[in-house]
Amino acid sequence: MQYCYFKSQPVVSNSDNGSLLSEEGPQPQPFEPLELFNKILRVDSNVHENTDNFTSPIFDNSITGKKKALIVAVSTDELLSPENDSEILLRLLEWGFDTDNIRFLGTNISNGNEYGNEYGNEYGNPTRKNILEAMKWLVEDPKEGDSFFFHYSGKGLPEFSIRPSDYDTNGTLKSNDIFNTMVKDLPEKCKLTAIFDCCFSGGMLGLPYVLVEKNYTIFKLLPQKSTFKFVPNTVCYNQKKRPLKPKANVIMLAACTSNQKSIDKLVKERLYGHLTVKFANLVFSKREITLAELLNFLRQNENNQFPQIFCSHKVNTKNLFKI
Repeated sequence: MQYCYFKSQPVVSNSDNGSLLSEEGPQPQPFEPLELFNKILRVDSNVHENTDNFTSPIFDNSITGKKKALIVAVSTDELLSPENDSEILLRLLEWGFDTDNIRFLGTNISNGNEYGNEYGNEYGNPTRKNILEAMKWLVEDPKEGDSFFFHYSGKGLPEFSIRPSDYDTNGTLKSNDIFNTMVKDLPEKCKLTAIFDCCFSGGMLGLPYVLVEKNYTIFKLLPQKSTFKFVPNTVCYNQKKRPLKPKANVIMLAACTSNQKSIDKLVKERLYGHLTVKFANLVFSKREITLAELLNFLRQNENNQFPQIFCSHKVNTKNLFKI
């Protein structure tokens, strides 16, 4: 039995006693790109001018341990958006992370993302080996109270894997390899937020729960209501795999379902991943957002792909999304 991830359709469950963790689903309005966001999209070299005090409630200031971030961007001649995505992310993260705790692996840095030079040159191209080493760096010596952020933009493949820059000789990087390197050994009360802006991204990491929306009508003359809850991730079961259950609090944002392709977005004459643009707009909106609101926001005006949210535990959908 499959779950339906598409908005405005019922969710079918193989469990009749699943607990509903939220009430009505809020419907946030789309965010308009703000002036600062537009400056970043225009690759303004003075983007940090007069923004020293910029803050966003998306950045979690209550973190008591380490706070580190890893950005991986694998561009090709056919896929140009990852380098642009990484430029947005690097600029964003400087307002929420210590720059010494940000690492970047990207292709074609000198040709496209000059801003990434200070992060990328030391660590090389996003080869399979380099990506795995960077993931080990990200979660090195994890402790309770630590918070980690990972963002991948590039090619995603149907067999739950991503494509490093040297895939022709060294193969792809499978979801299980990523999980075992970056997720498996994280302790309780440690947090990892992962974003996969790529095709077939709904199948990554194999986390046990997926956030779904169900619309219903109490009376025919009243407007529809929405409820949200985390339900078992049946993608794993349909692939005859058991979902992976981390000890840590892990949340993953996927650009689309496990059988969909992710489409680039043209903004200011440059191509970006849809999920990355949404995330950037969210940061610049300077507003708090719950997990239920986040799912609605990510799916607004998305007709060709359905972003998803996965989690390691059944958490309350009214919890705030923070990194």
